[in-house]
Amino acid sequence: MSFALFLMSVPICIADLKEHKIPNIYLSVMLVLLSPLLITNGLGDLTQLCVYLVALVVLHLFGMGMGDVKLLSIIGAALNSSGIYGYFSLASCILVYAALYLISLRLIKRSSPDQMPLAPSIFMGLFLYLATR
Repeated sequence: MSFALFLMSVPICIADLKEHKIPNIYLSVMLVLLSPLLITNGLGDLTQLCVYLVALVVLHLFGMGMGDVKLLSIIGAALNSSGIYGYFSLASCILVYAALYLISLRLIKRSSPDQMPLAPSIFMGLFLYLATR
């Protein structure tokens, strides 16, 4: 699972940094790479997964991009399939990296961006989260 996530993190982050969009083809390839895990382990605890997906819908309603929502839903399904349920810790790691990105942009460019590429923060937070498990 970690190798597939790492393999797809590079093109997804580059695309999100350049265009502020995550192309569906990258998400499709990531889902195909993670599908053996999902097929062998199943979806895991459906209650946890439903709560996670409802939280993603709420985040989308508050302005998170649909590419980030799709990315987080694929990651959430893979983590839930593996029996890893620390979504609050994962969200904390992602928020720390997003805050560091915003602070560094504020210090370097002296302005706050209108849109923020969230994929690098998602992957950095995910890798930090997986490294501490």
